[in-house]
Amino acid sequence: MTSNNIDGNSKYCLPDLTPTLYRPVKTPHTAVVVAVVAVVVMVVNVVVVVISEGATVAAVETSKGHLCRTFPQNETFPEDFPNESASSVGVCVLARPEMTQPHTHSDIFSFRSSGASVVAGINASLALWVTVGEETHHLNHSLTAEAWNMVCVGLSAAQETPTPTPTPEEEHPPPKAYQVWTSLQGLPLDAPLSVNITAWEEDVTVCVGAPRYRDASFTGLVTGVTLRVGEGALTPDNCSLLLEENLLAAPLAESWAPYGPVFALEEDLREPCDTAVLTLVVREAWDHDRALRWCRSLGGHFPTEEETAAGLVTFNCTSEEHLSWTSDASEREDSPAATCPVLLAGGGVGRRPCLSELECSLCQVPAGLRYTLFGARSDFDRHYRLSARHDGSFFFHGETSNITRGVAGWTLQSRLHRRLLHLNGSVGVMGRHAWHSPSHAHAADTLTFTVCNAIQFSSNDGVCVLRSERCDGRLHSADLSDEEQCGSQRLLSKDAHYDPNVRPRAGQKLTLYYMFEAMVVDKMDTEEGLARVELNLHLRWEDDRLRFVDTKMGRNTFPCHHVWTPAFLMFAGYNFGPAVLPAANRTLCYLYWEEMPRQDYQLDDPLMGESGAGRGGGRGEAL
Repeated sequence: MTSNNIDGNSKYCLPDLTPTLYRPVKTPHTAVVVAVVAVVVMVVNVVVVVISEGATVAAVETSKGHLCRTFPQNETFPEDFPNESASSVGVCVLARPEMTQPHTHSDIFSFRSSGASVVAGINASLALWVTVGEETHHLNHSLTAEAWNMVCVGLSAAQETPTPTPTPEEEHPPPKAYQVWTSLQGLPLDAPLSVNITAWEEDVTVCVGAPRYRDASFTGLVTGVTLRVGEGALTPDNCSLLLEENLLAAPLAESWAPYGPVFALEEDLREPCDTAVLTLVVREAWDHDRALRWCRSLGGHFPTEEETAAGLVTFNCTSEEHLSWTSDASEREDSPAATCPVLLAGGGVGRRPCLSELECSLCQVPAGLRYTLFGARSDFDRHYRLSARHDGSFFFHGETSNITRGVAGWTLQSRLHRRLLHLNGSVGVMGRHAWHSPSHAHAADTLTFTVCNAIQFSSNDGVCVLRSERCDGRLHSADLSDEEQCGSQRLLSKDAHYDPNVRPRAGQKLTLYYMFEAMVVDKMDTEEGLARVELNLHLRWEDDRLRFVDTKMGRNTFPCHHVWTPAFLMFAGYNFGPAVLPAANRTLCYLYWEEMPRQDYQLDDPLMGESGAGRGGGRGEAL
């Protein structure tokens, strides 16, 4: 692609674009059909790195995102590795997979050295698998969706009779057998895999996500990445050790090599090692699906029979036979008469119609989750924690603000001022709602209160879906709100004083990149000396006055008249000729993602937008 500089005073004209073969003779003009397209090279979430108070989290949103880091062999292994005190090497991580995985076989992490490749991943149902070389073993254990799982995989030298020391004539010692060891949540799992390794003479490369193009990365969060060398299975006693030894440290670019865009977000991450669970009660007659959406909007799940038997469910909120809806992995038939599992007040699990209402519902919510308030009200806290009362009711508390439920609904208030906001008559505080001020009865503030993480978007009723599923043309939320307020008006954000007639960096040089393709060259009209030429003209430039919200991979189109685009002339003739003002056959402006710089959350946006400053450019297409 060619570039030319435009200074602040000169008029810019493209060079001669007329093909030499059809150079017109005595031609008054040549009709050139050109479509001008403004292309802004923007970004997409591939790997998001969230910097928290106690940990750094890699959030993997697309299937090709990953981070890798190489550890020097002489700094990783003892000189005589393996030996009696150090015969194992492995990697442990804390992984939080999304409930929906777009691929049937996805990598979580891997490590490679000395010809040995060890990969840990999950399938679409979150079942764990381990691959060594080209051999894969599927374990009969699954990760818990939207919860932190401690996963460890490694290699341990097999106990065997010592091999003779190689003679000087032998180039390499004989290979040694290594057995695979793995664990989930600290419990060892059986993985009957092994590999032969001659010597650990190479550096060790640890990757989060899938480093190979043919493989896919899982969708979710990772933290507590540690490379461990020692004796036997190296599973830590608790996950706090992983956070203390976490190799993911900011700034990532100084130690990790990312594939795709990486940016940092400030997060207060407390919950990875907090196993406490709060039991919440909603005393409303709800069917299964509505109760499930309410529970999921809080970041929780229905109580299981195992949790009830273990004494983790401490409430009996009903006098009926059925205590609460419960979790169940069995598929549900698509029928009004379909039944769903319920906990029985006397113990055990029964079933009842999913459309029937229970007197109350229970929800098990991990302690330590963080909830965020989006909207144009900076006079209240943005982040909150959940607290449960002894009767199963609950409230949210921030540093200076609280969200509590009273007889008339939910109230948002601060200890710093007397301003209040009410959510009248709504049981579901989670999600996107109109909050009213007592002093301004006819005015409302749209606020979104959500537990959704960095790669998720909250529907109106508070259920989290992947950001990549927002405005993708398909419905993913039960209330259909993930496809609301989409399109170019939302995509493009400009300053209030933006003038599309004023070019970027006025008074300074602006680099314009251009490329053209000759699509059609008609035969010369010898009587009039005219030839019609159709071209695709591709233009690209930078405009730092623009910002873009919630962009997608590929093209994100918007009307060209919303932004500044360059005006240009062409010349008919090989060396000299009259100027030609091209006639535009079709114009198309779009943002195009290739790599993404850091994007910032817009906390004042109830639609939870992510924005980034734009670099503008143009491409032309004509048919």
